[in-house]
Amino acid sequence: MKSKKIVAYRLFRCKDNNPEVLFHGFDENGKRTKRIPLDVWLRAEERHVWNPGKKNNNNGFLSGWHIVLSKEKIKDYLKRFKNIEEIKVCKVYVKNVRPKPRSKIMLARWMFVAAKDWEEAC
Repeated sequence: MKSKKIVAYRLFRCKDNNPEVLFHGFDENGKRTKRIPLDVWLRAEERHVWNPGKKNNNNGFLSGWHIVLSKEKIKDYLKRFKNIEEIKVCKVYVKNVRPKPRSKIMLARWMFVAAKDWEEAC
């Protein structure tokens, strides 16, 4: 994890005052969960994936944590969602960032959600 840490923004669902990923869960210590632990570096599950409905139309891409690099861009991304009552925008720290093909979203191999930033987001 030698790459430079940068600030980014991510959308989370707020469940019982805890951050959860919006869509697919991830494997934490052998258990599938949507809840994101705070104050630890999390490595994305990197698999070859395709956007929904696009499997036969392109080569796919390597998965990662979905993030954006500015508050302005996260506001635009938030407009894509209908029910935003439980969705929170939170500052995160990321490493190993790369573009997501055919998207304005970026992907990160590593993500860190600080408890103080989550409290502020709520």
